[in-house]
Amino acid sequence: MLKQGLLRPSNLPKLALCSWFRSEDTKQSEAAMRGTTVDTIYRQIMVGLTDFPNGTAAEIAAADWAACQTDQLAGKNPVLARKEDCQVRIPGFPAPGEVDALCLKLFCSFDIKTGQYYDYELQMAAYSWALMEKYFAETWTTWLLFCDLQRVYHYTFTYAQVRKLVLEVRARYEAAAAPAFNPYCGWCANAGECPVLINRADDALALTEKPNFDFAALLANPQRLGAFLTACRAVEPFQQQANDRSKQYLLAKTDVPGWSLVTRSPGRYVEPAAVEPLVDKLGPARVLLEYGNLSEAKYAKLCAEARVNPDSAAVKTGAGTTYLRATPQLTTKGN
Repeated sequence: MLKQGLLRPSNLPKLALCSWFRSEDTKQSEAAMRGTTVDTIYRQIMVGLTDFPNGTAAEIAAADWAACQTDQLAGKNPVLARKEDCQVRIPGFPAPGEVDALCLKLFCSFDIKTGQYYDYELQMAAYSWALMEKYFAETWTTWLLFCDLQRVYHYTFTYAQVRKLVLEVRARYEAAAAPAFNPYCGWCANAGECPVLINRADDALALTEKPNFDFAALLANPQRLGAFLTACRAVEPFQQQANDRSKQYLLAKTDVPGWSLVTRSPGRYVEPAAVEPLVDKLGPARVLLEYGNLSEAKYAKLCAEARVNPDSAAVKTGAGTTYLRATPQLTTKGN
């Protein structure tokens, strides 16, 4: 049976596409844990603390950049960053949300973001609505500080605008509007029972049972090709479950026609400590050549730990890639 996810600000972009989106109950990802750490250090900086026992040099540098941006944007106006000051209650939401910092004099708030750019308009609209209600404001600005990209974006909302944006999503959620296929289906905990995905999977699987399937004709027809790709994508959420169940059968000596288990020998590797004597004898340049190119992110991390500025001329650009992405796409209205 389908079960709706929690109505919360971070879920609004997904719920705007399908009111049945529900986050999978999985362990917090490494990226999410890093984001939480950077957020904690940022708050510590903003309230005047200088000791960060749980942060790496790169995480401290990211939080420090965000704190500097906050100071510049707020000027001489006081900024609140304690959790108890930053909690917001959004009308109709079961649980409160939380911004990272507030400047009441300027009617603005700040949110720290790690990783790549993403459209946070609905989430920021929800926070802004709560803050306008709390502080009797007619407009509110929310600043997004992308500390990995070192870029600043903002949304400026009116009261009528945020109320309309959030209420439209909330109304669809409360009415339990029919499920809709969207780019987040693969991350939804309802994927295994969603009728939309099941119907699309049926369409894709039916192709395997048609002996006269004309693939060349499908490739020549853009409309049919798009429908075919969408149907194939609908099968993806079921694929991992099918793989896992097949492994269980085969491990239990139950035949799965057309499939068998293959066990590969584990890879062999050498830990960095064993390479150190070679660095002494051959020099770092020779050893690093065997390791190959370093990603820009790792290079920036090492520079932060060494407290040196990255050399922009050292960063090279490889060949780009072209890939398909399913629509609908989210808007990007931030400035």
